[in-house]
Amino acid sequence: MKRLPKQVGGLSCNPNSVKYYVETCSPQWIRVVSEIKKARDKRDIDIQRNYAKGTMQQSAVVIKIGDSPDMDREYRAAQHVKTFKGFVKFLCFFTCNDDFREFFKGQRLTICKGPGSTMKVIVMPYFPLGSIAGFPWTSDNILGLRSCLYVACLCYIDAFKKIQFIHNDFHAANILLKSSKQSTLTFSGGITVPLHNIRPWIVDFENSSIASTLSAKDYEDFRYDISKLFYMLPTLVPQVDRSRIMNIVTFFQNARDICSDEARMQLGSLIDANVHIDNARLVSMISNSREAPSIQKH
Repeated sequence: MKRLPKQVGGLSCNPNSVKYYVETCSPQWIRVVSEIKKARDKRDIDIQRNYAKGTMQQSAVVIKIGDSPDMDREYRAAQHVKTFKGFVKFLCFFTCNDDFREFFKGQRLTICKGPGSTMKVIVMPYFPLGSIAGFPWTSDNILGLRSCLYVACLCYIDAFKKIQFIHNDFHAANILLKSSKQSTLTFSGGITVPLHNIRPWIVDFENSSIASTLSAKDYEDFRYDISKLFYMLPTLVPQVDRSRIMNIVTFFQNARDICSDEARMQLGSLIDANVHIDNARLVSMISNSREAPSIQKH
């Protein structure tokens, strides 16, 4: 069981939860499975079904542990968006015999072994390619970066348009990557996006919300959140050319209706025209091992 580092780069880190990488053949995972099988709340059926269908097909998973209401909120949000394209599908959520605040005081290598009874656990798929923020982007794979940014935005727009979903923390570190055999992904309005062998998946919903009735403030919150992906992109992906990115941010600030077919198509053109690799910056990063682009595990 390996602890996954919090994302760096000026982003806030939630102290109320931690993620671990766990191989599904390990003793630690056997302990987690025993807790899944003992689950006795109203989520029992979903937990058992998702465990059987999901984890058995994977060699590793990520478990997120904590004890705050953020964990409940994140799982509920994930359930709302799980039928939409491009959102990570959580495998299950349960509470087990452990104490999140006491867990780190010892040298234990497993969870759910007490003392305590308040530890919350979310089990989710593992994405070995990491996130957009940690992937080694170069001029050779820039088409993949543009495609991932565009697809992630289209998926987010779909969820906002249909259920008023607002992620509230939409940036490159919260968009995971997975190899894909699909050649394209199709969206409404006649939009088809080439995938270039890689596909994005949106994750981390602890700050997410769903508006019961859409207000002007909700739309502005959504506008700000989706534009943040590009505003923060040169910080989280330093080899991206900073000089043109603000053209995309300005588009989100000025667009009358981001969800319209016209605006969504225009966004694709803007990403193609303005997302480039700064080769001089990339060379500098490679020469400095502290900044060299490397795959950061989710």
